[in-house]
Amino acid sequence: MGMYTGLRCKMIVKEEYREELQRLHSEGYEWESSDIDFMRGFGRLGRASFIPCGSLSYMPDEWEDVPLDKNGNKDYWKATATDGFERQFNAETGYWSFQCSLKNYENEIEAFFEEVLPEIAESIEHLEYYYEEWTDSILYELRDGKIVKSDKEGIKYGCDNEYDGYESWAYL
Repeated sequence: MGMYTGLRCKMIVKEEYREELQRLHSEGYEWESSDIDFMRGFGRLGRASFIPCGSLSYMPDEWEDVPLDKNGNKDYWKATATDGFERQFNAETGYWSFQCSLKNYENEIEAFFEEVLPEIAESIEHLEYYYEEWTDSILYELRDGKIVKSDKEGIKYGCDNEYDGYESWAYL
């Protein structure tokens, strides 16, 4: 069935890509409809549109505030992102933030890190990768035009999982 991988991002998009990102933002990030080759190429991957539009599945509770309904049950339909990771794009400033999760079957996240972000990122404030069975996330940054694993420690989340095998692709 597959496990979920989450992504949290806050960044500034280069000015030359803001108009295209605004168009994609308003159309639900159908990357394959982009007029820009590398974005269109990324869009050919099966779950590319889940970045940034995938709902949160099996991500840490700290990623969203979930209110209770009138019966005291969690109402996930009304959940809101925490820590400023609401899905938004400001075409004037280039500020883009989001959080999402997806089944990363075709390495969509890795392709996003290798093919899209290095091209469009002017700067990255926060880039976090989290696999549902981990206890710690991995932080990434933009360095010399590439997305690389940060020297900063990942965020430890309050889960009881024994598996902590994030070495699976921490090579970036």
